[in-house]
Amino acid sequence: MTSGRFSGFAKVQALALVAGVASLLAFGTEQAALAKERMRTLVLSAVGEVAAMPDMAIVSFGVETRAKTARQALSDNTARMRKVFVTLKEKWRIAEKDMITSNFSVSPVYRDIKDKQGNYHTVLEGYRVRNMLQVRVRNLESLGGVLDSVVSAGVNRIESVRFDFSDPWKLQQQARRQAVRNVLAKARVIAEEGGFKLGPVIDVRENGGIVPQPRMFQPMMKSRAVRSAAVPVARGEKKLSVRVTFTWEIR
Repeated sequence: MTSGRFSGFAKVQALALVAGVASLLAFGTEQAALAKERMRTLVLSAVGEVAAMPDMAIVSFGVETRAKTARQALSDNTARMRKVFVTLKEKWRIAEKDMITSNFSVSPVYRDIKDKQGNYHTVLEGYRVRNMLQVRVRNLESLGGVLDSVVSAGVNRIESVRFDFSDPWKLQQQARRQAVRNVLAKARVIAEEGGFKLGPVIDVRENGGIVPQPRMFQPMMKSRAVRSAAVPVARGEKKLSVRVTFTWEIR
């Protein structure tokens, strides 16, 4: 009997100890939450911006052919695209890694005709094959010549020309440093005028590099008759920006 009573007493003690520890943990968590609520913070954002001339063009163009049969349309398209690839590789030294097929399709072409009774019927007129290519031109001085050459080789659709940076990382770093300098300067002025001191930084966030979409040059080529000796293009200047957000404890 004595042994049973001691065993029961030990269980009671253990339960009391567990309850005490849980209470202390809950108290500590509550105090930490209260301390966090009492903490005053300052949250500020700033943008760093860098302007530079793009050093690369990304051109989207291709060949569209039509014929009575899909086989003939495909054969015509293939012959012209081969000439385009030869021109890009041999004349302008465009690397394989800078060329990618962006779209390829074979589709029927229908036409509505009117019979003698005035009723319309849809008939199969032929087939259309479209092969679109995206090319990076790293030598911008040759861009006009490249466009003229591919049109001469058989390209009859130029959908867009946009300009970009071949190595945006360095520019992003410059914009990032500028953003940090701007947010620190802003924080110092606000703290001075607000009559408080900046404590430690407790959070830093970056919204990512932002490159505004460039305006695209879009000469929708309908036929090989639309060509010039050297297509004039202007790359202009592009701005790259980075936004940072800092959170300080203030005192």
